[in-house]
Amino acid sequence: QVEIYNKNISSLQKELSTTDDVEGQNTINREIMDLQNKKYQAQLNQIALRLSDIGLYKEDMNISLDKMDVDYLKKKVDTGITDESNPILKNFRIGQYNEQVSLFSGEIAKLQAKLPNAQSEEEAKAIQQEIRDLQKQQYQAQLGILDEMKNTGGTFNLPDGVKAMTYYEYMTRNNTQSTYTVQQGETNVTISLPNVNDGTSADKLKTIGKSIGEGISQGRALRPQMLQNPYGYRTV
Repeated sequence: QVEIYNKNISSLQKELSTTDDVEGQNTINREIMDLQNKKYQAQLNQIALRLSDIGLYKEDMNISLDKMDVDYLKKKVDTGITDESNPILKNFRIGQYNEQVSLFSGEIAKLQAKLPNAQSEEEAKAIQQEIRDLQKQQYQAQLGILDEMKNTGGTFNLPDGVKAMTYYEYMTRNNTQSTYTVQQGETNVTISLPNVNDGTSADKLKTIGKSIGEGISQGRALRPQMLQNPYGYRTV
């Protein structure tokens, strides 16, 4: 539309240059001014339209974010879990944060591709502002991931219903070792022993008994030395 106005204005200006009649010149000048005003209005309309187009992505993006909220509520209902600290919900939230990071990153890339084609300084500034707003949301999602993973204890990406187990829990649950504290007088000795069951041989039992005796004996021997020089021994 602007090109049409320019063409008509150029045509009238040529006509004006060949007209000697004053009244005719005044008429042509009024027509030129009218076309110029219309052209400027059309340019303003184009700028406003391009500015409004910049934020069109928000509708689809907000739909995606709303769907994530619904999916999270559905996850809680399906699993019957309401405790926000539950590893299953934590891992689900981390997955959603990762989706958000990808979503924001994709929209940022599209806006950055539009930036070189901006037709006005106002349009360029509007695109840059949208990019900054999306970057803020992207960083917030990344911080959300970091916050969720602070206390996961290494549970990220574990299947639903699987809980991480410490090394101690693994050893004692599988009965591969037992820990005992033996006291004799002022001496306390903590000993970790292999599991004793009906299949333990007599020789093994003797070895275990000997280990307990040696541990207590060594503890009693070290106690006076530690009292005399407490800084010479590390606490384990």
